[in-house]
Amino acid sequence: MSESLNFGARQSFIAPSNGRFITFAILAMIGLGMFGWGYLSAGPNSSPLKWILPGAQFVVLAGLALVRKVPLRITIGAYTGGLIVIASVYYSLWYDSLSYNGGGANIGLGILALAATLLLPIPMLIGGFIGWLMPTGKKAIFGEAKVES
Repeated sequence: MSESLNFGARQSFIAPSNGRFITFAILAMIGLGMFGWGYLSAGPNSSPLKWILPGAQFVVLAGLALVRKVPLRITIGAYTGGLIVIASVYYSLWYDSLSYNGGGANIGLGILALAATLLLPIPMLIGGFIGWLMPTGKKAIFGEAKVES
């Protein structure tokens, strides 16, 4: 008896649908792409932290798409909030490399990249909250349901 209850509890907690698998695959591919991009741009002699940090959060967050108790819109909102911050940091680094005219190091961009990576949970929480506020298309019924007999 207890084995069937445990199986039912596990099945209700992690029983992803096809939409969750597709969302997981898309989000994981973006995270792994960020791993690859970080590895290729960091160089062979750099620290592994330099290419792991930008994509690790997104791969872990993609795994959250498989959990049934977490609404999918929260996961997608958190992913989008974090991706906007990381994309803007990498864009500023890319633009600085194009417009570099010699001189000293740009310490401001290094501090910006470090701060954005360390403070990334804040925009992810904001994005998740905005995703939670988005309507689902279902009509919400507050109170008790009326049954006609």
